[in-house]
Amino acid sequence: MNVLVTGGAGFRGLQVVQALREAGFTPIVYDNLSTGVAEAVPETVQLVQGDVRDVSFTQHLIARFEVDAVVHCALVNPETAPLTEPERYYVNNVEGTLHLLQAVKSTGVPYFIYCAPEMASTGAETDAAKTSQVPAEAEEAVATGADVYARTTQALEGMLRDYAAAYELRCVTLHQPAAKTGQAVAETLKRMLQDD
Repeated sequence: MNVLVTGGAGFRGLQVVQALREAGFTPIVYDNLSTGVAEAVPETVQLVQGDVRDVSFTQHLIARFEVDAVVHCALVNPETAPLTEPERYYVNNVEGTLHLLQAVKSTGVPYFIYCAPEMASTGAETDAAKTSQVPAEAEEAVATGADVYARTTQALEGMLRDYAAAYELRCVTLHQPAAKTGQAVAETLKRMLQDD
């Protein structure tokens, strides 16, 4: 099974790539390399430099690599950008995710996993169950829209719920510490496949 990993050259994305390989999946890294490191991607993994906001190019990649699932790690967060730069958050997180979802929908990819940093939980899941506990203060910050990251996270997760309901796209949001994200993605993808 071929899995497109957006932001796959970043720390969280690399954890996902490694776990997917170990679980027998074939990851394809899709990264604009604004914070990711090309040299960190294993030589045996296909790396494509590009931007998730480019719907046509993303559609082309999905078709070229016969992608069966997308794991979305390409997000701006407080670890990669200051909260005083709201445009970066809205352009990348909201616009980027919307364009990625448009490409996924138009090409018929059935599975979509969003890898949210642990602090990004809104307390709402787009699939069966929450995969980790999130500190109450982080949950409250997002739920109240305390900062630009929280507000873009709310918008992104709302989009996922809406796309899942309207287009029969299986969407899951995982709230995990970076070190546990890869294993959680591989296990979740296996469960999604078993459920179908």
